[in-house]
Amino acid sequence: MKNLEKKFIVNEIKRQPDKARIKTSIDSVFLNGKIIILPQLLRQLQKEGVDTVLRQNAEGLVYGVTFVDHKTKSVFNGSSIGKDYSAKGLQDMLVMKQEKVGQEIDYSRKELTDVLHEHSASMGIKGLTNFLDILMRVENNFDDVYKELKRRRTKRSQR
Repeated sequence: MKNLEKKFIVNEIKRQPDKARIKTSIDSVFLNGKIIILPQLLRQLQKEGVDTVLRQNAEGLVYGVTFVDHKTKSVFNGSSIGKDYSAKGLQDMLVMKQEKVGQEIDYSRKELTDVLHEHSASMGIKGLTNFLDILMRVENNFDDVYKELKRRRTKRSQR
């Protein structure tokens, strides 16, 4: 039994670089891409050589995620990588990104409809309704127009 415990400790140390690679891949996908829905994230990770296995209940609610890195031949549960990489953590990051759409993340209506058509089959009803809310938010975002008109008005008044 003691010998087995020693092996677990040694293997945990050996797995640290593999865990860091998966963590880095997820972070780079979030930083480099315009990821706002889970299927987009899964597809980009697959391009990086990391497959994901989602655990869902009968209603389609995701309650777990497992990452399979084919390059290092390692498998990690999302929560073992870190709290932000668990199913809940990833969904929270995606919600934050969705809230930034139209403010900081510049998506056109066409880009969003393309994303919807590409990933609609893999999204549940809840995901589709959230995505449609985002689409409507981008379509009705007139803040930039208001700022531009206000800027013109102040320039005229200064003359």
